[in-house]
Amino acid sequence: YLLALKGNHKKLEQDVHWLFGYHDQHGWEGVDYEYAVTEERGHGRLEKRECWVMRELDFLEERGAWKDLNALVRVRSTRTVGQKTSVEERFYLTSMRNHAALILRTSRLHWGIENQLHWVLDVVFDDDASKVKNRIAAQNWVMVRQMAAHLLRREGTGKGSLASKQFRATMDLPFLEAVLTLR
Repeated sequence: YLLALKGNHKKLEQDVHWLFGYHDQHGWEGVDYEYAVTEERGHGRLEKRECWVMRELDFLEERGAWKDLNALVRVRSTRTVGQKTSVEERFYLTSMRNHAALILRTSRLHWGIENQLHWVLDVVFDDDASKVKNRIAAQNWVMVRQMAAHLLRREGTGKGSLASKQFRATMDLPFLEAVLTLR
């Protein structure tokens, strides 16, 4: 697994952030870690992605709660467009024993998949316009939309976008039945 630390584990994320910052300030000598970096240029921008994989887990009080936890990960993305530079850091827990370069690629795939799903939910299913106020009901509706997107993607004719398949399913009962019974 490669699990992103965000608002879901605030204290743990703060502790991991602090630990990486400590080693940045005091040096990495004697620390079991790996580092990888990639740079891409294109479309008028430069993107530098750095990954530190640290296997120093002794300070984590909750480490036993994470089965097969092997390392802590920091990914720093630095993007320069024209004269403007932005920096973003993300932190992860991982069971992976692989090298930093592979973990860096894996983290990038994770965000690509998540961004693509959010785009589909927002554009095709108009998720942002949802008026559902109840938190549990809202979570249920998101799950229904995610399942619908998955089923429409699996529909085998290959004809049309998700939006056109969604519209067709509302008008064509045999097509809807075919989408719902795909195996």
